[in-house]
Amino acid sequence: MDDPREVEILLNGVGFGYLGMTGDNGTGTFQFDILASDQQVGDNVIEFQNINPNYTWGITNVLISEYDFL
Repeated sequence: MDDPREVEILLNGVGFGYLGMTGDNGTGTFQFDILASDQQVGDNVIEFQNINPNYTWGITNVLISEYDFL
């Protein structure tokens, strides 16, 4: 990703942030936290939205994990 706004993360249809840049056709690892206060009761939907639908999808692995804050 060579544009800082190339892939937007949406949580329940609302902009949550952007994936970081990797350089054109590069790879990288990104992590973000979704706090309980950011979530809605029931199901929550995470979307990755590319700014240009003609760009090739470049996200290869997504891990969603649950953990408790101490």
